Amino acid sequence: MKKIIVRIILAVVILVILLVAVCWIFLGSIVTKGVNTVGPTVTKTDVKLGGASVSILSGSATLSDLFVGNPEGYKTASAIKANKISVSLKPMSIFGDKIIVHSVNVQAPDINVEGGITQNNLTKILDNTQGSASQAETKKNQPESQKKAPEEKAARKMEVDDFVISGAKVHYTGSLSGGKTITLPIPDIHLSNLGTGPEGITAADLTKRVMDAVVSSVGPALASSASELGKGATDLIKGAGGTGTSVLTNATKGLKSFFGK
Repeated sequence: MKKIIVRIILAVVILVILLVAVCWIFLGSIVTKGVNTVGPTVTKTDVKLGGASVSILSGSATLSDLFVGNPEGYKTASAIKANKISVSLKPMSIFGDKIIVHSVNVQAPDINVEGGITQNNLTKILDNTQGSASQAETKKNQPESQKKAPEEKAARKMEVDDFVISGAKVHYTGSLSGGKTITLPIPDIHLSNLGTGPEGITAADLTKRVMDAVVSSVGPALASSASELGKGATDLIKGAGGTGTSVLTNATKGLKSFFGK
C-alpha cells in the first residue's frame, strides 16, 4: 500500500512538473496570439506582437516588436512601434479573477502623428478605443439574461500598478510642417494605480487610458516646436504665392493656445 501511495504522489508531482514545463514553453505564444486577436478589436487597426518570452516562476515577461497600425485613410506605415516591452506581474493571479500587473515599461517607442491639430491618426485611434471601452462597460452592466453567446462574455479584468512609456519619439507629418516629417522627443509617460478597485480594468479601458496619455503628451511637444513647424507652414504658403506671415502668426497662436488648455 505504501508503495502504491508513493507511486501516486510521484505521478502527480511529475504531472505538475510537466504542466509547468508546457506552460513555460507555450505561454509566450498564447500571449502573442491573445494580443494579435484582441488588439485589433480595441483599436480598430492592425495590431501585431512579434513574440513574447514569459517566466511563470518570476512573473516577468518581455514582449517584442509591437506594431499598431494606422486607421484607414492615413499613409504612414504605423501609428506606434515598440521593439521591447517589459512586464512584471503576480504569477498566480493569471489563474484568478483579476490579473495583477506590477509594472509595464514600454521602451523607446516610435510614434507617428499624421494630420492636423485636433484630428489625426492618434485621435482617431483614441476615438476607437473609447468606443470599445463603452461597449465593454455596457455588456458588463447587462442582466445575465441579456448577455449573448460565451464568446461575448465580459473581458478579463486587470490591475496595473505602474505603466511607463520611456524614451518615446514622435514623428510628425502634416500641413503644419509643410508635408515634411519632424522628429520630436516627448517626456516619459507615467500612469499608476490603474484598476486597483474591485472592478479592475479591461484591455479596452487600459488601451484608452494609455492612448489618452500619449495624445496629451504629443500636443505639448508639437506646441513647444511651433517655430520649427511654422517654418514648414511658411514655406508651404509662400510656395503657393502668399506671404504667409499673418497666417503663420495665427496658426502658431492657435497651436499654442489649443495645447495650453
